Amino acid sequence: MPTENNQVYCGTCRKRVSYHFVPVDHKREFVRSVITVGLWLPIWLAMSLTKTKHCDTCSNPIIE
Repeated sequence: MPTENNQVYCGTCRKRVSYHFVPVDHKREFVRSVITVGLWLPIWLAMSLTKTKHCDTCSNPIIE
């Protein structure tokens, strides 16, 4: 059962929900970088360095 400490407000669900982090699929991002001749590298780097909370109820990203 989720505790109050790991719950945040989800704007989509409009209530406090628990959340999870979705890991970056590095194989897919590598293929995107190769196909775009490296133009995808800065986005991949940003995705790897930041962790986005995803709602456990609706699976949408939670913006704080």
